[in-house]
Amino acid sequence: GGATYTFDGEQDTGHMINVLTNETRRCTGDMKVFGQVVVSLVYIAIYIPTILSLQFNLMVAVMGMTIFGLIAARPLIESTRNLSIQATKQNSALASEFIQFVHAIPYLKATATLSNLRRHVRNHIKSVASLDLRMGLRTAILGGFKEPIAVIALLTYIVVEIEIYGGSLAEIAVVAFLLYRLLNQVLDLPSSFQRLNQLTGSINSVLSFSDNVANAAENDGVEKIHSINGSIQFTNVGFSHGETTILQNISLTIPQYQTIGIVGESGAGKTMFFNLLTGLLDAETGTIQVAGNDYRKLNRESLRRLIGYVPQDPVIINDTIANNIGLYSCDPLQPECHNKIMAAAKAANCEEFLLNTKDGLNSLVGERGTRLSGGQRQRIAIARELFKDPELLIFDEATSALDGEAEAYVQDSIDKLHNDRTIVIIAHRLSTVRRCDNIYVFSKGTIIEEGSFDKLYADPKSTFRLMCERQSIGPF
Repeated sequence: GGATYTFDGEQDTGHMINVLTNETRRCTGDMKVFGQVVVSLVYIAIYIPTILSLQFNLMVAVMGMTIFGLIAARPLIESTRNLSIQATKQNSALASEFIQFVHAIPYLKATATLSNLRRHVRNHIKSVASLDLRMGLRTAILGGFKEPIAVIALLTYIVVEIEIYGGSLAEIAVVAFLLYRLLNQVLDLPSSFQRLNQLTGSINSVLSFSDNVANAAENDGVEKIHSINGSIQFTNVGFSHGETTILQNISLTIPQYQTIGIVGESGAGKTMFFNLLTGLLDAETGTIQVAGNDYRKLNRESLRRLIGYVPQDPVIINDTIANNIGLYSCDPLQPECHNKIMAAAKAANCEEFLLNTKDGLNSLVGERGTRLSGGQRQRIAIARELFKDPELLIFDEATSALDGEAEAYVQDSIDKLHNDRTIVIIAHRLSTVRRCDNIYVFSKGTIIEEGSFDKLYADPKSTFRLMCERQSIGPF
């Protein structure tokens, strides 16, 4: 959450999920193995001096054999490390494919192409399983030699001591016991190192991701803002991506309690304007101020708490309507919370379809809101923002994917908020901005026209008038 918006947007979703779930869990297992190695080393440090005091020559021989065994096992351990890194990359890629394919299932089934991708995923799973199997075999090989080697070494010692040196049974028994315990700990080390290397990919992945997040920390100001008590002012604002200029010399004012429209064709710079308005990105040139406060000096979280956002494709969680509106900020079973959620639902015109659902606010909406229509999802998204009670409310293409009836419901919800709070409507469908107090027309990263709907429409040569005619939209 503390990383920049640019960093978040550049991340592969599958890789992030794999690191935060699978690889993190495997790292926890790795720490357990590391603890076992530490315990083994402590035991070895105790047994070696004891056996040295009883059988010096024997201890020297055991240490020599141990060093030889670790050197012999090194190639196996190194190959496991490389396999582990490959497995981590494959797991991230597989997680990414799963996410994409699940979202694309309606298309894949409708076009009879699901079998192709199913075969592709199956091959990918076999590849990951093969890597895991190869690592497991290496670990099993090292672990399997431990007991036979220990028994052979122990028997050899006993036979040599009795047959050649004629040692006493009491002394042989004591040294044999200590030797057996020492060999178990020593011979455990290669397999423990093997298990550590088997998880090397997970450790590298988690540490690398953590470092990347830390290095991409968002530049945050220290001044907290508690109210948008004034206008938002863009002054000569510019932003570029590489050599591509996205916005240049943007100067506009968003007065408090007014509704402002931002329109333009695709690629005009509307999305970048939203990113700057919400503080997701910093202007490269010019300044953005809210009630006289420079955005760069503001604590971003305090600013965003005052902002509500309704996107074209609203975020809907597989839970109840109540929890989608309240977003777990309170318990819907408590009267105060329930009443606040219901008030927000009514203000967003949700009451009509809530009455037609079996469980009302307690109705489950399904994965990504599959049990709801597009208009219902959009109204729930508006209700969520009204529940939050923001001072600045942003609608980003909020009606572009809706049919006429659903658009009318959503538009009515927006109209009810007019003059009640500051509203910015970013739209391609121009019917949404007819009631705006002022409209800014963007084109190729600049503002080319400004005025009310009627004023802009009245000019037959204006870009805005041409856009309206293409959409068969006129003034009221």
